[in-house]
Amino acid sequence: MFVKIPTDFEDVFRPGRPIDQRKYLLGREQQVWDFERSLGRPGEHIVVVGYRGAGKTSLWQMSLKGRGFVDRTCDSRSTFTHVFGNLLGKLGVKLLDREVSQDVSKEGGAKLKLGVLEGGGKYTESDGTKETTKAPTELNPGDVYELLVSTTVKQPILVLDEFDRVHGTAKTEAFIDGIADLMKICSDHSNERDVKLVVVGTMNTAQQLLGMHDSITRCAREIYVPLLQHEHIFDFLSQAEHDLNIQFCQGVKQSLANESLGFPAFFHRVGRSSITAMYRRDPAAREVTRKDFEVGVVAACDEAFRFELNEYSAAILNALPAERAIIAELVDNRERFPQRRDLKKAVMGRHSIDDVEFDATLLRLSQEKKLLYISSSNDRVAFRNPLLKPFIRSLARRGYTFHEADGSNQRDLFERETGSDETDIPVT
Repeated sequence: MFVKIPTDFEDVFRPGRPIDQRKYLLGREQQVWDFERSLGRPGEHIVVVGYRGAGKTSLWQMSLKGRGFVDRTCDSRSTFTHVFGNLLGKLGVKLLDREVSQDVSKEGGAKLKLGVLEGGGKYTESDGTKETTKAPTELNPGDVYELLVSTTVKQPILVLDEFDRVHGTAKTEAFIDGIADLMKICSDHSNERDVKLVVVGTMNTAQQLLGMHDSITRCAREIYVPLLQHEHIFDFLSQAEHDLNIQFCQGVKQSLANESLGFPAFFHRVGRSSITAMYRRDPAAREVTRKDFEVGVVAACDEAFRFELNEYSAAILNALPAERAIIAELVDNRERFPQRRDLKKAVMGRHSIDDVEFDATLLRLSQEKKLLYISSSNDRVAFRNPLLKPFIRSLARRGYTFHEADGSNQRDLFERETGSDETDIPVT
């Protein structure tokens, strides 16, 4: 017999979806205040940075709640023209092809005049005899500003989310230069129309995200979104208990806080899976037991590696023994970003790996499999996506390891180890 279970908890625990209620955005009071203060300062733009899964999107969406804004999620194909053309379209600006006007001078020479057609306000430059042809619209910062001020929007707010995904593409530098120039133009003319740009990306600083541009340094405020402290996670869970009329049994809240390493993406996914396990056990239950939590952890990790961490699954599934040894030590290391020499010492001390094999394996994990990142400035090592650490760590503590999914019966991505050798991820 099918028994319907409650689903209200999915509006509180929202992995993959931004928080939409202020009372659940705990530990971000300073960042929200900084964001709102920047909105009130003419000519000041905003750059939001922090780890993936730290809650950057929740922060900017909550800070802009009730305000008019348009947003665009960037990817590796994004260009200045593509992104701002899309944002302008959302503001009601209709972009047609660019008109290329060739004005013939008295001497018989020609000079090109460009004008963007349509969009709330037209502008063209031409004089004398003119020949026109059509070409694909290419926007520059001046074009974008003119079209923005041609709209009726009092304070246009344009959000570029996940801008870090633009990095490493052929047009990255041109895109960043365009943003820097647009920020300067908007700031210089903020007395006419206070256009706001909000750029969001997974980096530690605005400089890492947008480079060394004087315009960005002068015109933009950096807002760093840190990982959450235990007290903020406890406050969130206590609020959830109150609103959902449930209770996490003794020790479960502490475990959620400890194992999350401060990542909201982790405790939202594990919390949701744990409550799901409780209701599946007993639709009338109101207490999340330790067993519910243990079931929830494994289910949440399985989900994470099928969705937000999916791009790394193959690299871990097919990891060689030496690779697994490095992954194990990185997961187990107390430091978030250990020095290469310290990581090497730990790996060689616990595993049958020599100096040459360690260097070759680390290089392969960083360059070929793109699982790890090695800082060129301080020689520290980290997972490319820091969310990997809490999820792998939680599974390792329970004796789970990766197994290749069988296409015929679709086995779970994770299975409990029945035996281990020195290269297995350690159970601590």
